[in-house]
Amino acid sequence: MDRPHTDPATIPSREGTLFTPYVTVIMPIHNEASFIKRSLGAVLTQEYPLDQLEVLIADGMSTDETRDIINQLLYVGGRMVAVSEGWFESVVALATNSPFAVGGARFHFSEREDWVDTVYLGAWPREVFERFGLFDEEQVRNQDDEFNYRLLPRGGKILLSSRIKSSYYNRIIPRTLWRQYYQYGYWKVRVMQKAPRQMRLRHFVPPLFMAVLPFSLLMAPFSVIA
Repeated sequence: MDRPHTDPATIPSREGTLFTPYVTVIMPIHNEASFIKRSLGAVLTQEYPLDQLEVLIADGMSTDETRDIINQLLYVGGRMVAVSEGWFESVVALATNSPFAVGGARFHFSEREDWVDTVYLGAWPREVFERFGLFDEEQVRNQDDEFNYRLLPRGGKILLSSRIKSSYYNRIIPRTLWRQYYQYGYWKVRVMQKAPRQMRLRHFVPPLFMAVLPFSLLMAPFSVIA
């Protein structure tokens, strides 16, 4: 299988020469005081040339200390190390990294470089948006899924690179985790309506499980233990 050029700092131009593209990192945030220092720090301390990098932070009217922390980071340097916190996050992270829990979404667990149907925190050249259009602003969640599913049938490809790694911090309490995944499920239905041919078996397992669970509970009293 052919592989595109994947040097982290240079890409081939149309003339065949290598150059370092100017990269824009866009961070839409809201009330992220607990994590913005780690996330923004990870962007600013990577090896990509800073003179070829800009960071745009779109704050959705945060009411906590998010903006104050961002302003502090404008004047404070140094490496920031992200660490895991709490037993609940550890349990959720274990499930998130499990193929059994997340199905065939390989960006959760794969160590191989391969072509896939979607990735986490994807990066696209500007030409991709000019060819396939922008993110669908109707989608509150799953915007990347909708975009990737629009890209694939029209000849686009999505590469999962084993050299790109990120640390994701799960919600720290069950209530916010439930709300997050409820929104994922709600907006996944809208994605399915727009791109029904891109759906996979893993997308139908959760609703089937929830449909069977009440029936199993109702039948439990009538079960016979040998």
